[in-house]
Amino acid sequence: MAEVDMIISLETVTDALERLLVPYIMRHPDQVKPKPEVLGELAYCLFDDHLNGRMKWTAGRGRSFERMLDRTWPWLDYGLKTQVGQEVNDLILDPIIEVVDKILLTHVPEFTYDVWVIRKMGLDDVIITNAGDYRIMDWERQQKRGRKKPKQAIISDSDGRIKVPLMRDAGPGIPR
Repeated sequence: MAEVDMIISLETVTDALERLLVPYIMRHPDQVKPKPEVLGELAYCLFDDHLNGRMKWTAGRGRSFERMLDRTWPWLDYGLKTQVGQEVNDLILDPIIEVVDKILLTHVPEFTYDVWVIRKMGLDDVIITNAGDYRIMDWERQQKRGRKKPKQAIISDSDGRIKVPLMRDAGPGIPR
C-alpha cells in the first residue's frame, strides 16, 4: 500500500483550548495568557496521543498531552480523584478531546492495524500518514531477520486478541 498523507488543521482544537482552558488558567494567580505556540503544541500532543490510541498494535494512548500540562501548569488539577479535577475534565478537557476524536474519525478508523505517523507542520497543521498495515510490515521485518514461519498466529475478534500455536508442516499432500 502506498503511503497516504493528509493535512489536518489544529485550529479547531487550539480554538477550543483558547475558549475553554485559557479562562480557567487565567483565574489562577500570577498566570499569563499562554502563547499560541503552547496551545499549538498542546493540540499536537492531543492528536498524537489519540492517534496512537486508535492503533491496535500500540501500547495504547500516549501521555504526551498530560506531561505537557504538568510541565506548563504544574498546579493544574485534572485528576478524577478530586472535585476540581473532575470539573476540569468534564467542563474543559472532555469537550476538547471530543473535538480531536471527531476530527480523527473522519480520517482514521477507530481501531486499526494500520501504522499512522503524525508530523507537525507549522503552527496550526499536522500531517498524518497511513504507512500501511502493521501486520504486513512486521511479517516483512521478520522475513528480513531470517525467520521463516511465525511461531504463532494472532486471531483478532470482538473479544480481543487470541494467540494460537501454528501446526507444524504435516508433509506434502497432507492438509493442515
